[in-house]
Amino acid sequence: MQDWYRKIYASVEKAATNPENINDDGTVNWDFVDSDCFMEYQPSDKYVDMYYCQFSEAVNEYLRKDLPFGDDEPDEYEPTMLYMCEKEMQFEEVA
Repeated sequence: MQDWYRKIYASVEKAATNPENINDDGTVNWDFVDSDCFMEYQPSDKYVDMYYCQFSEAVNEYLRKDLPFGDDEPDEYEPTMLYMCEKEMQFEEVA
């Protein structure tokens, strides 16, 4: 699962720095980042929830990476989409 997360994080970082995904005011258009990443991985219906859990964690890690020590949350981040996983999910092993 860690390799999957690292790949999603790399995609989030790439999409969040893509000039096409930056608003005129310099903020990131997270809807476009979401779209770019989702289209890259195209998770099947069975794995969409797992994908969004990993995507959410990657977005949160990306947002925290440049915060000063001691800050918990970015001051100006207001998500336009809900990126969260409310419960621990169990998934079947793929044979």
